[in-house]
Amino acid sequence: MRDLRTLTQLGLIREHRVSAQEKAVQAALKKVDVSDQALKSAQKTLTEFVTKLPTMIDALYLGCINQTVGKEAIEDARQKELGLLAKKGEYAKHEQDRQEELIQSQRELLAAKQQLHIEQRKYEGLQTLVKDEHKKARQMHERIQNKRLDEFASSQYACKDM
Repeated sequence: MRDLRTLTQLGLIREHRVSAQEKAVQAALKKVDVSDQALKSAQKTLTEFVTKLPTMIDALYLGCINQTVGKEAIEDARQKELGLLAKKGEYAKHEQDRQEELIQSQRELLAAKQQLHIEQRKYEGLQTLVKDEHKKARQMHERIQNKRLDEFASSQYACKDM
């Protein structure tokens, strides 16, 4: 009986661990969703910027075409173009960072799911042990009852013979 109580208490601990791990999996799923949305947003921003970039660069140099402009105006347009290209690089870096974040959150989700599976298996194994202990206790109780019944029947038979 003592083993059964101990196993029952361990079962409660295991159940709590499984519950905590399920919460960890849910949190990891939310993190994956957030990372995925951030990646999609970064990709959209980059795509829009890359689509508009040729037009913006053309607009920089449009004022210089068919006009006499100074070397400073051309250099200024060139610096603005380099700024736009740097901004494109920043958007690309941001997208790459979001991809890495998504990959990391997917790894965390996988690890959380694996740990949940381990905890569930341990809990199921403990439940099996509890069932086996209940079965043993029931068998022991039945043996004791059968032994008492046999003793009672023997005493009744002995009393009739006398």
